[in-house]
Amino acid sequence: MIKSGYYETLTGPTGSPVDLALFKSHARIDFDAEDAILQTYLDTALLKVEEFSNQSMRPAQVRGNYAALDAKQFNDYPFVDLQRAPIRSVDAVRLWDGSQFEVLTENVSYRIEQKAGYWRVVFDEFSNLGFFSLSDDQQYPVQVDFSIGPADAANADSRLKLAVLHWAAWLYDNGGECGGEEMPSTVRKLIGSKRILRVFG
Repeated sequence: MIKSGYYETLTGPTGSPVDLALFKSHARIDFDAEDAILQTYLDTALLKVEEFSNQSMRPAQVRGNYAALDAKQFNDYPFVDLQRAPIRSVDAVRLWDGSQFEVLTENVSYRIEQKAGYWRVVFDEFSNLGFFSLSDDQQYPVQVDFSIGPADAANADSRLKLAVLHWAAWLYDNGGECGGEEMPSTVRKLIGSKRILRVFG
């Protein structure tokens, strides 16, 4: 059974929006003996904040591989959702022509649509793309390469940075045990206004 699509990381993510020195200052830790475990808590908190908010805090390049174009009510043209955020740029769009991928040119065969922070690639000149082939030769005939996150991890959203610090400190205070809680309430409040519940990208 073919899934509708999958994502692969081409480069990154690189950097960190919060370094160990800042975390230790935030948690009022003035010794170095536990730096290794502190870094583990910090790395874990960063991953969890990104996962829960559906936003990348670090720059990376991603490739989306799609089994088919999508079509929904009230949408005049076929499209693919870019289910990562925030998107910095769309770098390449390719369609399978039956034997190879053909690279499309922006504003000729597709456009990028963004609404309230959500992104998708819309094929509004799809009638001109007669070469496009949906067949068993290529299970994922649509490819989109795009860049996500800020250009520099240091420029990540400040509210999400604070969420990482609080979550890492909570893990430290509890010896890594979650105690049945999904996340600290302070972190939930910080992420709440930044969380993307359903991303096009």
